[in-house]
Amino acid sequence: MAFRGDYFVLRSAAFETRIKRRTCLDIFYSGNDALQLQIRPPEYLFLRMALFLKQKKFINWVITYRAQNNVDLKWMLQHGLDITREKNGYDFIKNIAHHHLRSTLPLVTQECLLLAGSKDRYVPQKRLEENTAFLTSRSLNVAHNKK
Repeated sequence: MAFRGDYFVLRSAAFETRIKRRTCLDIFYSGNDALQLQIRPPEYLFLRMALFLKQKKFINWVITYRAQNNVDLKWMLQHGLDITREKNGYDFIKNIAHHHLRSTLPLVTQECLLLAGSKDRYVPQKRLEENTAFLTSRSLNVAHNKK
């Protein structure tokens, strides 16, 4: 997914101190964020339950069916499968669930410029506030389109 680059920007900031400033366009925090924005909240909760119960065939059927009528979900799934080299939606979702900044973000000490849009299709607006809260003790600049 295109926004994964900023996941790696912030992740590298946590472990590579030679670079003093970071710029992130879209603030990737969790791989599941993008999926959550593509489906309705009850469906997302149902999907999480099915993942917990390891319902691989069912999840693959649902994701494939939903992607037929949702251009953004279809693109995300196709692009995500290409990047992760997974063969199906279930394995892709399991893969991206491991990509988050929960434990890494507090280690960032460099100056960061966070850029975000309020209507991003893959990164929820709430992540800007959460990431800003983690980074407030450091030099932080935030550019946010609130339209």
